[in-house]
Amino acid sequence: MNKKWLASLNRNHLYKARQLQAISYLSIGLNIVLLLTLIWIMGVK
Repeated sequence: MNKKWLASLNRNHLYKARQLQAISYLSIGLNIVLLLTLIWIMGVK
């Protein structure tokens, strides 16, 4: 096994995992904002 190839594969996997984590956190944040906006609109009416 080539150690350099293994290291680059691991780093790439880590990068993808971080990217996925960032996307999921962003999605949760947006959902909360939309939910609060909806509650605020319902409360105003």
